[in-house]
Amino acid sequence: MEHNGLAAQIITKAFAVSGFEVLFDFFPWKRAVAYVENGKYDASPLWLKSEI
Repeated sequence: MEHNGLAAQIITKAFAVSGFEVLFDFFPWKRAVAYVENGKYDASPLWLKSEI
């Protein structure tokens, strides 16, 4: 997906206005939550529920 999708583009551009660079990594949700809770990552935006 180009630029990690529309939401990622919006987030990236919004932070760029304030001079921040945003980097995206992708993990299973349990790991993503743990990384945010223990401070390894600052945020985990854009959660979606899948019916898989």
